[in-house]
Amino acid sequence: MSACYSVQALEVSVPVEEYLHTCVDVERFLGCCQICDHYNHTWSCPPFTFDPMDLWKRSRTLRIFARILHAKPQAELAGMLEGMEQEKGRLLEDLLALERETPGSLALPVGGCTLCEGKCTRPEGKPCRHPDKMRHALDALGGDISKTMEKYFDKPILWIQDGKTPEYLTLVGGLLIRKDTEEEGVIREFELHDLEQVMQLWLNGNLDAHDFIPADYWLSHAEMVRMHLLQAEVLVFVQKNTVLGFAGMQGDYLAGIFVDGQHRSKGIGRQLLEHLKQIHPTITLHVYRRNARALEFYRKEGFQVAAEQWDAQTGENECTMVWRWENS
Repeated sequence: MSACYSVQALEVSVPVEEYLHTCVDVERFLGCCQICDHYNHTWSCPPFTFDPMDLWKRSRTLRIFARILHAKPQAELAGMLEGMEQEKGRLLEDLLALERETPGSLALPVGGCTLCEGKCTRPEGKPCRHPDKMRHALDALGGDISKTMEKYFDKPILWIQDGKTPEYLTLVGGLLIRKDTEEEGVIREFELHDLEQVMQLWLNGNLDAHDFIPADYWLSHAEMVRMHLLQAEVLVFVQKNTVLGFAGMQGDYLAGIFVDGQHRSKGIGRQLLEHLKQIHPTITLHVYRRNARALEFYRKEGFQVAAEQWDAQTGENECTMVWRWENS
């Protein structure tokens, strides 16, 4: 299909503070999103469980990547549009590769997500099938693509009119890089070499939070937890190569969030939870009734007590708490 066009690749890095001032209007673009068919129907599109401005303000640099598809003579519009979808997929893979290579970065692909070919699980209230690849587009976060192209590449967007093939078509994506990532820390997927640090956080966290349960209970469960961690969905918060917190999921069940004792009340647990909320439309967990601090934390994060029961193993009452996307 590339026989009907040639691709020009452009790239520029800009300070996020400058980009916010010149090319971002979150309120306007979220308003535009509300009239789109994809609004609240795909995981990559609004509404979000986070404030896009928080994401922008936590970032230092935006690397902008443009792909200009120049139409060759006699190129048909259908061929150009098919080519755009192919180049969109290639750009997504390039951005995800850069994200993996750049700690604290976030890929911002082109347009709405098409990984599931129009069959996103969001309308069914089910989690995203591809959380490893699903990302939010630059314009979904309030970025003005037209202004971006004109200011940073001196190239206006050309629109399709009357079914005619324009001189070129444009794709724009980005890579958002957080401020002082090494100092602030980064959330990533659990890796095998994290296991000992994660286990220590698990043990210390349970001993600190549950002084009403004998320590032997937690020590006797350690090996079982170690095996479960290797099979679960685990996110870790890492700062200077040290794991300071982690969250473990089994399906939509949150087994727990654990943060290093000296780094609690600094937002690490909330960041881990926000990350999970972007992937799971429903999250269920158990908290002991006497763990007042955890109960209060989850209530503030939108969880509601759905049931209360007696835990035969510990002899303690525990609450089942549930968070749902539609109630947030």
